[in-house]
Amino acid sequence: MDTKPIPSLLIRTDASEEIGAGHLSRCLALATELRTHFADIRFLGHIPAMKLADLVKKSGFGLRTLTSPLASVIDDADAVIAYCAESDFQPDVVLTDHYDITAEWHDAIVEGLGAKIAVIDDLADRQQRCDLLIDQNFYLEQDRYAGLVPPEAVLLLGPRYAMLRPEFSQPSAAYEGLTKDIDVLVSFGGADQKQHTIRTIKALSQLVPSPAACIVVGAMTPGQDRIMELCNSAGFELHIQTSEMARLMHRSRAAFVACSSTVWELAMMGVPTIITESEPFQATLANDLEQAKLILRLSPIDDLNDSQLSEVLGEALAQTSTLEENASRIRQLMTGSDVYGARAVATQIAGLCARHGHA
Repeated sequence: MDTKPIPSLLIRTDASEEIGAGHLSRCLALATELRTHFADIRFLGHIPAMKLADLVKKSGFGLRTLTSPLASVIDDADAVIAYCAESDFQPDVVLTDHYDITAEWHDAIVEGLGAKIAVIDDLADRQQRCDLLIDQNFYLEQDRYAGLVPPEAVLLLGPRYAMLRPEFSQPSAAYEGLTKDIDVLVSFGGADQKQHTIRTIKALSQLVPSPAACIVVGAMTPGQDRIMELCNSAGFELHIQTSEMARLMHRSRAAFVACSSTVWELAMMGVPTIITESEPFQATLANDLEQAKLILRLSPIDDLNDSQLSEVLGEALAQTSTLEENASRIRQLMTGSDVYGARAVATQIAGLCARHGHA
């Protein structure tokens, strides 16, 4: 009996000191689930940090790194098409997670490769010529993508589609029984160019009594020597580019993080969470989470001076009941269906191939 070839997938995303590692992290989580649907999954992007590039390779995926961000979307699309030609790679689906990629890029890829297009986005601020779009965040406005994607595009919207690594979406029984010995877990993502971590360490060290804090930073975070010095002085636990984030969350009574994908990891793990915006584009999501009583939100960290940050953070950590109620509501939002998370997204992306002529 004739069998059709198992399809292949190309993922176009970046990770750098400027944009952090969030795009790459959720693409890796999704790629892990997509293994059962695709025979060949490859990453292509500007990923200058060797630790992150190695993470892609160690996860078992092919990687071609771009030496620098390209001058235009068409130059970028041409580079993707050239890579596929020179490596004799014919992806059935091209997945993008990149704020600078637009419909013009998608059109060039469809013309050059004939692939289906899947997009991961948060912003809803530009035209996307895609077959499927995923936005894992929570927004009160339900029609943010109206007029921005083709009317026939499949939309996967909301935290039900949060793309988390298995250690978050399928917690190990080994974590059960871990002592909750961390009062507050702090993370500002993989880069933290504005050095909000340093400000938060100082703010927490001013509280009386000082909490048992755990500070997590990424490989690209600047000022790591200073962070180590401050943590040693305050007696805070410090982890740099850790692979033990799920375990740290299980040990935590609360968390203080930027309004990023870490919010969904914490929500799945049931950790009461306090958020702040570290970038202006996070404001809408932060506001909507607050309005729906899913999260406790502080003012944007850049709007607070050091003493104000210490004061409001101390007050927020004291709101134990509110934090726990929010944590229960947001987890239910994510898990309130039989199939959710990266697995639900992977099934939909695989469905594109069924419509594209694969079994």
